Amino acid sequence: MKRILAVLLALFCLLSLVGCSKKETVEKSNNETVAIDKVVESEDFDWEYDETESVRITLNKNSAESSSDSVRISEGVITITKEATYIISGTLDNGMIIVDTTKKAKPRLVLDGTDITSKDSAGLYILEADKVTVTLAEGTQNRIANTSGFENSVDEKIDGAVFSKKDLVFNGKGSLSVESAKGHGICAKDELSIVQGEYRINAKLHAFDVNDCVVINDGTFVLESGKDGIHCENNEDENCGFIYIENGDFDITSSGDGISSGSYLQIANGRYNIKSGGGSENASEKSSDDWGMRPNGNTGNYKLSVTQSSETESTKGFKSKVWMKISTGEFDVNSADDSFHCATEMNIEGGIFNISTGDDAFHSDETMNILGGCINISKCYEGFEALNITISGGELTAFADDDGINAAGGSDSSGFRGPFSGNSSSGSIVISGGTLNISANGDGIDSNGSLSVTGGNIYIDGPTYGDTSTLDYETEGSVSGGVFVGTGAVGMNMCFDSSSSQGVIMIASSGKGGSIITLANSKGETVIEHTAKQDFDCVILSSADIVSGESYTLSIDTTTKEITMTSLIYSEMHSFGGMPGGNPGGPGGNPGGMRPFR
Repeated sequence: MKRILAVLLALFCLLSLVGCSKKETVEKSNNETVAIDKVVESEDFDWEYDETESVRITLNKNSAESSSDSVRISEGVITITKEATYIISGTLDNGMIIVDTTKKAKPRLVLDGTDITSKDSAGLYILEADKVTVTLAEGTQNRIANTSGFENSVDEKIDGAVFSKKDLVFNGKGSLSVESAKGHGICAKDELSIVQGEYRINAKLHAFDVNDCVVINDGTFVLESGKDGIHCENNEDENCGFIYIENGDFDITSSGDGISSGSYLQIANGRYNIKSGGGSENASEKSSDDWGMRPNGNTGNYKLSVTQSSETESTKGFKSKVWMKISTGEFDVNSADDSFHCATEMNIEGGIFNISTGDDAFHSDETMNILGGCINISKCYEGFEALNITISGGELTAFADDDGINAAGGSDSSGFRGPFSGNSSSGSIVISGGTLNISANGDGIDSNGSLSVTGGNIYIDGPTYGDTSTLDYETEGSVSGGVFVGTGAVGMNMCFDSSSSQGVIMIASSGKGGSIITLANSKGETVIEHTAKQDFDCVILSSADIVSGESYTLSIDTTTKEITMTSLIYSEMHSFGGMPGGNPGGPGGNPGGMRPFR
């Protein structure tokens, strides 16, 4: 955390020097507040221009025409040398526009029905300026393309159809199509700001490749890329490489990551439809011959996600190498690897999420805070994974091949633990609010440390096979609020421990997917009701309405069991619904092959 704050403080000082005008306040999980400047200046929102005071450049296939001495024309190479507004129209079959002004100049290029093709370099090259604004004239369609590569480029470092060494801004109410057969679509070595407009980019490498920062206020984006859709990273300065998106409409199909930040990623709103790495159906499959049992009775050959090697292309939906914050928005993500991934701290405050992934839906190496949102995970290896996880709000639904929620450290190990792996007990899961519906083929909730439930409505449906359990924790697991309903296997299941201050019932009781589980009090009033999604042979129930000294009736379909709470925790592990017998009841011992009750 100290390192994060130091980086952000340095970033704040750096951006203050370049005159950023808009500030975003970011709330950190430890209640410290850090101000971060967004590099969108008020002038960037101005796409109006006076045609009578502008310089016109007319492209005519092989060359261009202009009456201004600030425009140099040498066959297909048009060089702009002074600060002014330039209105560019027409077609250039094989050439480029170069901006080479003074270091303090801020020229504007108005694309007014412009079609530029370069066979061996960038169609638009920003060589020298303070900042260049590209305005898409309202109602116009514009195109910039590189068709053959960059072997004969005027600058050997050019590798994008649009290539800028200086700050670059796009605005206006027109559209721009960018094609790059061998390189990036739009490449910016400093800052890139997009205020409005429609963008369709097809690139062999990244659709957007930016060094210092990407700031998007609004716009419509259709991106197809051989690597990342939006990539921002500065390998020489860790204070740079951040992405801030305030709004917009994004359709991204990428062979690599959908949106990737080298430092922090912050999304305030917008709509995102992302398919990365070919989608969840393209995830790699691993096997294990020594851990777990699956429905076919085999002790292996089930999907196991592991850390990617450095040679493997990253195929995540959203990725941040430092931290990530999402305030709201609509997210449809189909990713081969994690859908949302960051290295330190992830904060999900709201939004609507529909996720299908070949690995984790949400993964943070260190901390994850789910404060709100409507999250629907239709396919994943694990739903939520971080060393420390807090859930205080939202509606969360997950169907997981392994664990639903997993507190495990490390960089994207997906929580796999062999039978002799020596697990860390420093992880934690704290659930204080929200509604959780988890169907897992592994553990429902698995903490390699502590588990604390203080509120919320939690419904877990686990399988009956293998080493799976509804609850799994290493040090302590308590419940003091909320409603908890869990079903799953009897063999390895755990109950909440004696530090709990709310009533708990744990009992071996079998049923099928679709079975109705009902707990009623002595007055016949329903305390808990749940329809199981998977077959089960163990049930765990907790509610503030379960109290010591009271009697309850537990029903599974038409089978009933009378329960008297002689203490806050009732554990009976012989079956009343057909399971083999174990310990005939009570809070101790090793009931029916289960791990010891705590």
